[in-house]
Amino acid sequence: YPAVFWLAFNMDDAVVGSSRALRQAMCLAFNVEDYIEVLSNGRGQRAVNILPRSFPTHEPAGPGPYYRYDPQAAQARLEQARQELAAAGHLEADGRIPEITIDIGGRDELFRRMGEFIQQQFEPIGIRVKIVLNDWPTLQQKVHNKQCQLYTMGWHADLPDAENFLQLFYGPNIEKGTNNTNYHNPDFDAAYDRIRSMRDSPEREKVYVDMIHMLNEDCPILLLSEPLVYLLVYDWVHNYKRHPFAYGTTKYLRLDLERRRMQGGR
Repeated sequence: YPAVFWLAFNMDDAVVGSSRALRQAMCLAFNVEDYIEVLSNGRGQRAVNILPRSFPTHEPAGPGPYYRYDPQAAQARLEQARQELAAAGHLEADGRIPEITIDIGGRDELFRRMGEFIQQQFEPIGIRVKIVLNDWPTLQQKVHNKQCQLYTMGWHADLPDAENFLQLFYGPNIEKGTNNTNYHNPDFDAAYDRIRSMRDSPEREKVYVDMIHMLNEDCPILLLSEPLVYLLVYDWVHNYKRHPFAYGTTKYLRLDLERRRMQGGR
């Protein structure tokens, strides 16, 4: 299942967008392994760069330096964050970092528990978090209107190439709505312009790796998990083959109704 879930920073936000060290600190403070165990019953792997592990460029790019759990390193980056926020005029009078709002795309018990878990991750380093639960259409509308500071999001691959994930951070895609973190890095954009017309080659992979390293440093997202999916297929369902990208395959299924009835079905 080639997908990656994350918390996205709105890079246009005055607070989280103005301090790279704050975003780095928040990544370091989040215990993703516990998050997967508690909220997904262990069904997943920690995401360590923007690409799923099944993608060829994932391994050459390597893990990002801030996509690990290290509270001490988080505290150190937080000191730098206070300096950056003070310089930008966004530090509170008592020296505290302003409360950060995180929007979540769901309202049921699972998402309530997710919000509580997220709050608990940042309390030890002194970051106050307000959780807002939304239904999915409301979250999408708020993201589109740039009304979120942080929000739950992710991406399921359309094709097995790194460009499919990197497009999400291409500056000109902000207006198109594809780049919903509003991330804009001229060096990243120039590299993306190069790879769009390049054939598959070691040279293109090297550019991919450089682009992923830029994202790893700027941290426009707090990486969470690559999900694991388990499927049960009855023996009276034929022609089913799990495909990582294809949609609309239901029309190929064949149901053996007689066998189903023999096993107690209707």
